[in-house]
Amino acid sequence: MTPYTVPPRDKVIDALEQLATYGVPSRGAARLLDVGSADFLRYFETEVIDQFVCKGGATCKLLEGVYGSGKTHLLDLLHDLALGKGMAVVRTELSYALSLEDWHLIAQHILLRLEVRTATGIVSSLPKALDSLTHEGRLNTRQLNAGSLSHQGFAHAIALICESGQLQGTARDLVVRFLLGERVSVAQLKAHGVTGIKHPLSKRNAELVVKTVFAALFRLGLPGTLLLFDENEKTFVFSRPTAPKRVRLGANLLRRLIDATASGTLVATAAVFAVLPGFVENCALAYPALGQRLQMDRDRRAVGWRSPVIPLEALSTEADPDSFLNGLVDRVAVLLDHCGVHLNGQQQAFRVAGKQVLALNASSGYRRALVKRVASMMLQLLQADSR
Repeated sequence: MTPYTVPPRDKVIDALEQLATYGVPSRGAARLLDVGSADFLRYFETEVIDQFVCKGGATCKLLEGVYGSGKTHLLDLLHDLALGKGMAVVRTELSYALSLEDWHLIAQHILLRLEVRTATGIVSSLPKALDSLTHEGRLNTRQLNAGSLSHQGFAHAIALICESGQLQGTARDLVVRFLLGERVSVAQLKAHGVTGIKHPLSKRNAELVVKTVFAALFRLGLPGTLLLFDENEKTFVFSRPTAPKRVRLGANLLRRLIDATASGTLVATAAVFAVLPGFVENCALAYPALGQRLQMDRDRRAVGWRSPVIPLEALSTEADPDSFLNGLVDRVAVLLDHCGVHLNGQQQAFRVAGKQVLALNASSGYRRALVKRVASMMLQLLQADSR
């Protein structure tokens, strides 16, 4: 894993302002106040990405945690890790507006929000990613047609975008729109000299489109794709004896995703879901076959990192509140020293403030509140030092 380099003082202050306000870091700053995640990140990089995804494998993990327990923070860490390794990343916030029940909406979201890191920064959307990587000479187009892909129309559209100079003007605009999931017709394309592209994204072919995109990116030379799903609302909650249709559809989609990772029809992809308590159990009630795939009879006391469902606290080497607080205070001392501010024995003030936060948040959801308080105190010290 790439050693973490603490950013300059002004960047640290910007990140702390975000943390003090929201309890979550700004883009790319997740490792600034990270405590206890290093071992899991090394495991994920080595065993999941390097030894599996980069060789064409696919996997699905569900990480369970309550509000404020660090779900989003962990996804931020994985997001930064994958981008740094040259992977494509898609981040999705699961809510009632965008839930697992509609694979068509998720597919469209993937096409619009897929990210890669380039020499000039992070670019978003499939067409922009392909265009930027082509101009940087990072894509191997010769491998793209080595065997058929699930959706030949999308495969051909990807190939055309990667063949720099082959498309101009309206023809290029139409192919870009097609790759963004818009309904571009064969007649429109043919009128501008483009053939071989048909069947735009729809509810019927959404799954095939996603599989094609990820397989194509891998053939082009990317190490793989990381899908990150963050459940910020309880999307699978229901009270009646029979699960409503939206829950059954969502559970079935998750089952199909897991099956695709196991069967090899989804290539070079890791899907990580950060979910709230009850998500997995409700999925299993709605779709018993899904429960079998997720090993619902698991002994949570013996959960390992290779398990399909992992409690968030099992990922940290500083799992209990006191250990996390002590690690956080140690991290604070290092960061402030980097910024030219020495605590000179003030660590105890951070510990006392931290204990107060822990007393008010006597559950596993204490981390966000604790980080907000510590970030606020750090900002005060840095601002006082600037006067």
